[in-house]
Amino acid sequence: MSALGSYENYLRNTEGFVNKDLLDIQTYTREDFLDFVDNVFDITNPIKYDKAKATENMRKKELHELTIANLSNQTANTMTGSTVTTNNTNTSSGGNTSQNRYQSDVCSAEEKALDRALVPDKDSFESLKSDVEFFTWFPIFKAEAIKQGFGDLLDSKYKPPPGQETIFEKRQKLFYSFLGHHLMTKKRQDIVSSHSEDFDAQAVWSKLIAYHTTSPKAAAMKQKFLDKITVARIDTNAKLEDEILLLKSLFRVHNSFTATPLTKEEENTHMNRFASQSKDIAMLHL
Repeated sequence: MSALGSYENYLRNTEGFVNKDLLDIQTYTREDFLDFVDNVFDITNPIKYDKAKATENMRKKELHELTIANLSNQTANTMTGSTVTTNNTNTSSGGNTSQNRYQSDVCSAEEKALDRALVPDKDSFESLKSDVEFFTWFPIFKAEAIKQGFGDLLDSKYKPPPGQETIFEKRQKLFYSFLGHHLMTKKRQDIVSSHSEDFDAQAVWSKLIAYHTTSPKAAAMKQKFLDKITVARIDTNAKLEDEILLLKSLFRVHNSFTATPLTKEEENTHMNRFASQSKDIAMLHL
């Protein structure tokens, strides 16, 4: 409880809540608060409200939101109304000239088609609001990203082939604006802001995955849910099917915080231990 006052002042200072009434602490999760306690809070040095710092961060936040909004609008206008001019270079071989012109025309036609088809639709994406939502959010967001033509950006090693750089750059900027809109916690906004100069959505996505699978916070969350799995007990007043589904959900949450998820054998071991507590399961084995 002693950390709550410092946490409120920390949020006001870092999130730019100059007006105290604008801060709704209930919009922040328990995980956000525990992360603050583990990594920021010092009981011997409580955090005080700093109006100058809060005002500075309020302006930075407003500028960041304005940048994201403008970027989305500019990209939308470009992708729905732009044309691309391709210059052909003559060579000593007439055959090569014709082939180069054909390849250039194909690329130009593809780019124009993408300009017309790839209309921004950020509202079809789900927002990520807390760490524990990641395991359900990730596959849905990823599928929508692929559907809208951003699949290549989900691969940190992908490089556009020659002649596709312009399309790739447009996708980067658009996907960056979508990530800025839908990654809603402070840590994820920090990741987005770190690329406000280059709009590198590919790097933002890669850092997001790393944060959820290899960071100290991810390791702590992985251990937390492994502990829950290990000590899980069946509620005798609940339906067995519901209890099994609950354990499986713990598997998924645990696996979302690590690059080395539980193997099928490990999951089966935990499931067998868990299910062995049920009389119904025990009777089936007789």
